[in-house]
Amino acid sequence: MKKFLSMLGFVLMLVCVSFAFTSCGDDDDDELDPENSIVGTWLSEEHEGFYGETTFKKNGTFTIGVHFPDGLNELVKSIASMSMPAVEGTYSTSDGNKLHVTVTRYQLAGRDVMSELQAPNQNDATYSVSSDNKKLTIKFKDYYTGADQTQVYTRR
Repeated sequence: MKKFLSMLGFVLMLVCVSFAFTSCGDDDDDELDPENSIVGTWLSEEHEGFYGETTFKKNGTFTIGVHFPDGLNELVKSIASMSMPAVEGTYSTSDGNKLHVTVTRYQLAGRDVMSELQAPNQNDATYSVSSDNKKLTIKFKDYYTGADQTQVYTRR
């Protein structure tokens, strides 16, 4: 139970930032956008062999899921994907580096966690994209601790 709560805490932190774990990369909606450098698919730092994968689409929506490493056993992927979060929402940017997100769907192990949690479904952060357009840095205040947080992502 403690390990589950620890993982849930980690996931909630990601949701509060609204970044990190499968995307629905189906069409050209997540290609580079010269008007909005955050558009695209981003991988978080590795966590226990998995990477968070966040996709910001041109239409103002985002998805968060899990990126499984190449060569991972399909059974392991299937079991792991059942316990990983699936997050969707909307986002907007302003003033060059402000990011506002609203989480509209958050499922964990097939459960609708949004209806069970008393957590906010909106958050504000600042972001920057490196000059080579390959690194995304997001800074925010942790909802639970109030501590400043920084997360770095690499363009997929």
